[in-house]
Amino acid sequence: MAMAGQNPQQRLETQIQSFSRSHFQRLRFFPEFENQFELDTAQQRGYRLWIEGVIAILIYDLFLISDHLIFPEKFFHAVMVRIAIVTPVAVVINTAMRFSLPRRLRESAVAAIMILFALSSLNLYFDVSRVMAAFAQTSIILILMFGNIVMRLRFPYAAAGSAICFAGDMVYLWADPWLNGPEKLVAFSLVSASIIFTLIANYSMEREERISYLLRLRGDMQSQDLSYVNAELTRLSNLDALTGLANRRYFDTYFALVWQQAVALNQPLSLVMVDIDRFKMLNDRHGHLHGDAVLARIAGMLQQGLRRKEDFVARYGGEEFVILLPNMALEDARRVAERLRIVVKSSVMPEGTDRSAAPVTISCGVASLCPRNNDQQQQLVESADRALYKAKSRGRDQVCADPEDAPLQARRFFVS
Repeated sequence: MAMAGQNPQQRLETQIQSFSRSHFQRLRFFPEFENQFELDTAQQRGYRLWIEGVIAILIYDLFLISDHLIFPEKFFHAVMVRIAIVTPVAVVINTAMRFSLPRRLRESAVAAIMILFALSSLNLYFDVSRVMAAFAQTSIILILMFGNIVMRLRFPYAAAGSAICFAGDMVYLWADPWLNGPEKLVAFSLVSASIIFTLIANYSMEREERISYLLRLRGDMQSQDLSYVNAELTRLSNLDALTGLANRRYFDTYFALVWQQAVALNQPLSLVMVDIDRFKMLNDRHGHLHGDAVLARIAGMLQQGLRRKEDFVARYGGEEFVILLPNMALEDARRVAERLRIVVKSSVMPEGTDRSAAPVTISCGVASLCPRNNDQQQQLVESADRALYKAKSRGRDQVCADPEDAPLQARRFFVS
């Protein structure tokens, strides 16, 4: 039994250790693994049992040739038993293997075919001759081998089917008039040994199948864990550690994707450059730890202030942020930037801010265009940057926009 409190991987390791022990044990997993094992193997197993069932039925009916050659006087009886009675029942049961049968029904049905073949063979060879009495024992051994080793019934069903076949053969040996005592003892020994050997092989094969499944399941879990770790590392590499926003590298990648989408859909794309006003002065007065707290707080307000799921904000560098607004024209983008400016100005900053001083504010530069080619990407960034410079030069704490058709200029730098 799995120990309480273990996670799935720990329970799996416990199960693998249990099945790796050399002693005899019940061939059944913990419930969660047993159910998964059945789900993963049922379809393939049903198909394999169907194929092997077709082969078994054909071989069973081909014995009509030997029946005709050995006892032609009972050939009609053999045809009735094999073709008219056993084969239709076996075909119906075997056809059911093509459907998603519950495990118990599927394995019981296969065991029923094995028992049906065995008992019908004993019926055909009963009270015919000494040779046919020995032939009956050979047929039982072949049927046990096919059911337990070739079709590989699940062990409990193989054991139950073998027991019923053995009981039928004991009745046959007791009632058959052609074999004497020593011959019946030899027949009993041969059939008993074949049951023991085939069940040992059956148990070993199912155990190996189950161990292989557990090892494959562990490999799948490890692969999933590795994929998760890689995805998490990728995610972390795309985030700014301080603010939790996307970093500059991820912004460049995302910007290219949004740009191509805007080109394909012929939609406008707006970009807002945001800068915290007098941030250097804030750092000098209160220290870098407080400055970091202000950065993180404003980053959160910018993120929460974007109302559409397609809007995107990233830390561009230092105290500067960039916002992408897909399918949004200049005036709408200006209104978004103005709303964010008001939100930041009216918000309470982290502890340590001088309440008597002016509130922490931001300046925003807005630019917009309808993308046509990749060369315009830099133009959009520079236009937003020019607008931001204009907002800073006019006294900060305001939003300015740059016309779409403004000529390209080198980027200006300013003191925060």
